[in-house]
Amino acid sequence: MSETFTKVIKADKGWLSFDLKALIHYRDLLFLMVRREFVAKYKQTLLGPVWVVLQPSLMALTFVFLFSKTMKVPTDGVPPVLFYFSGILIWNFLSSALGAISVSMLHHAELCKKVYFPRIFLPISLLCSHFFSLLIQSTVLLALYLFFYFSVERPVFKMTGEIVLIPLWLFQLGLLSLGVGTWVAGLTSKYRDFHHLTALGLTVWMYASPISYSLSLVPSDWQWVVMANPVSSIILSFRSSLFGTTRVPFEMQMVSFLVCVLVCFSGVLFFNRAQRNFIDTV
Repeated sequence: MSETFTKVIKADKGWLSFDLKALIHYRDLLFLMVRREFVAKYKQTLLGPVWVVLQPSLMALTFVFLFSKTMKVPTDGVPPVLFYFSGILIWNFLSSALGAISVSMLHHAELCKKVYFPRIFLPISLLCSHFFSLLIQSTVLLALYLFFYFSVERPVFKMTGEIVLIPLWLFQLGLLSLGVGTWVAGLTSKYRDFHHLTALGLTVWMYASPISYSLSLVPSDWQWVVMANPVSSIILSFRSSLFGTTRVPFEMQMVSFLVCVLVCFSGVLFFNRAQRNFIDTV
């Protein structure tokens, strides 16, 4: 056979190699995968997408009873249900998206064996489907926000111009979820122990985040420990934009954002590296 018609296909072993053309070529597939993930999650359920709203609402009411009514934990002047619901909204997205992404390769191993598509579509589709759930949950937060703002003569919180920064905090949250999730997914494809460690790690991470308490309750000498957690800056900035509470210093916000970018970039590269031979170990 003439060498003109001979093509040698070699594995690309570079860490920074990423087929961006494939992402554009298969963009229609990504849309279908996002739709499938969202629909399949609530298929054959009685309440369907109502579960998206019901779960965080019940958690917020539980937090109000335990921390506000029983333990009298202060909420920086914000109505307790709004304070807890805003924190739960951020945390639920992080934990659910991270948990789904971390096992994405294991759950779709059979699909990966049968057909080629950019494997990074697995975590991206899961992340996007959870963003749709977050948008639905946000309507409940918006309804509560408007109710408390207009139902009293003098609202206990104030609406500020920083509310336009909320998409930025959600974008940062998406970067963090994708980054940590792809790191765990790559490790889990080879070492199953990380699947069990993820649940434990998320539990510890939740208590280390200011979801059910205000940063003012933490002794000043230990506040740096809370702020070292990148999701803490996201939650506090989200509440500050909504309720006008104490702002996170700009330097801390930048450090948190850069950490999220670094975690996301390194996680995607690691996932891209791990997916090349995970079929051999799955």
